[in-house]
Amino acid sequence: PPIAYMLVTHFAHQELDIKTYAKVVCTLLDIPVYENPVESLHVLFTLYLEFKNNPVFRCGCQAPCAP
Repeated sequence: PPIAYMLVTHFAHQELDIKTYAKVVCTLLDIPVYENPVESLHVLFTLYLEFKNNPVFRCGCQAPCAP
């Protein structure tokens, strides 16, 4: 598994409140962290959706997928 996944799951077993956990996850992924974690989480989930909908990552190949 990717290193970011291993770090995020490691912190999931710690005694952190949800606000601190969100800040830790965003910091590990180099997403700017603000006082209100909603903005940072918005960036996190937007980034996730961009990767999820990207055709290169969706098919698991190195080159763009053929239509």
